[in-house]
Amino acid sequence: MQIEITGHHVEITEALRARIGKRLDKINAHCRPPQPHILAVLSVSKNRHMCDLTARRNGEEFVVRSDGADMYAAIDRAAEKMERRLQSAKGRERARRNQ
Repeated sequence: MQIEITGHHVEITEALRARIGKRLDKINAHCRPPQPHILAVLSVSKNRHMCDLTARRNGEEFVVRSDGADMYAAIDRAAEKMERRLQSAKGRERARRNQ
């Protein structure tokens, strides 16, 4: 899985990279080959920490946005949303194959 991390008004530290990598490793279990290409955009606006995740796989694009009191909470919430979205897409693919 390829993960690109960019920051808007925030410095991307090794701790943030590790957190994103750890949280997005679960997504591999919900995807069959080819693995998704994920773009993570972290930004800060006043007191809002935001994390936008975009996953591209098999011509589909999945986008989630989350914010939180701190960047780690925003990352966790966005990763959970992406995991649920990819899980439901996997279920739809299985349903189409079984028809």
